[in-house]
Amino acid sequence: MPDRTLVGLTNYNRWANARVLAHAAQLSDADRRSPVPGTAGTIELTTVHFVETEQYFASLITGGDYGELAPQPSWDALMAIVEAADDALVGLADSLGDRALDRQIDRDGQPYAARDLLLQALTHSHQHRTQIAAAVDIRGVPVKATDYIDFVDATGG
Repeated sequence: MPDRTLVGLTNYNRWANARVLAHAAQLSDADRRSPVPGTAGTIELTTVHFVETEQYFASLITGGDYGELAPQPSWDALMAIVEAADDALVGLADSLGDRALDRQIDRDGQPYAARDLLLQALTHSHQHRTQIAAAVDIRGVPVKATDYIDFVDATGG
């Protein structure tokens, strides 16, 4: 049986990413590609970084392939990649029971429970999503609330 908390958190991650990045889409390409202190360089590069990280941790759990994104995909292409990666995390959380989540997976010589790798992907995305939201807001597009409780209110949980 899937861990309902992890399924909820992956659904929240998908919703919050979409919400923040929809606001970022209102900016020009130049604004999304201009330097932002405290990020992975720019709004776009920070988005690429967090989605590659989501894909990387999912690949560790599933044993699948992981590949880096092409440099500077169009914003629309990047949004499709983020959506697919977030959908994959939701599907992964929904498919794993306690035994699979507790399975130890080697990452650079260190064993981790699959559950912890999934949580790492989610908390890592949250960190960078917050950076992106701040950068978008500073550029004049206020980002609406993206707390978990806002997700519950918006979706019924």
